[in-house]
Amino acid sequence: MKILEATDEMVQVAENDVPIIGNMPYEKMTYPVGMLIRAEEEENIVKIGFFFTEILAAGGRRPLYTLFIDKKKDCFIGYDYRLKSWTNKMLDKIEYPNGVKKHDAWCDLKSLEIIRKTVEENCKENEIYDSIWEFEEQVRRRTRIQKNRKITREWDKVMN
Repeated sequence: MKILEATDEMVQVAENDVPIIGNMPYEKMTYPVGMLIRAEEEENIVKIGFFFTEILAAGGRRPLYTLFIDKKKDCFIGYDYRLKSWTNKMLDKIEYPNGVKKHDAWCDLKSLEIIRKTVEENCKENEIYDSIWEFEEQVRRRTRIQKNRKITREWDKVMN
């Protein structure tokens, strides 16, 4: 599979995403957008790339993290480019750059439609991240239920 790279439109959005710095020393710098999301479907696998303003504005084109979803097998896995390793962590456990608010993610319309189709939810533009995280949570819940059913069936066989 090819690596998901940022589009020219995404780079343009990142260049215009100027951080807001608070007046007080304890206030942190925050980006109005901060996170940009791009999705593509390839060989029945949905790739969702999470890009960040500070990386794109510095000339980078690769995502910090890519989530791969196999809808047929009801599973997902991620690749963290910073750690250069595969991970099964959910989105809320990934370390993001400072000043990024996850609920303010930007996404193009084509990617939004792919994500909506994948997570089977009518997510709004400002709820993309939360919709993907909720999908991951549902996959984990179904996996736990299947695992527990298997254990229970084995236990029933032993007891009978």
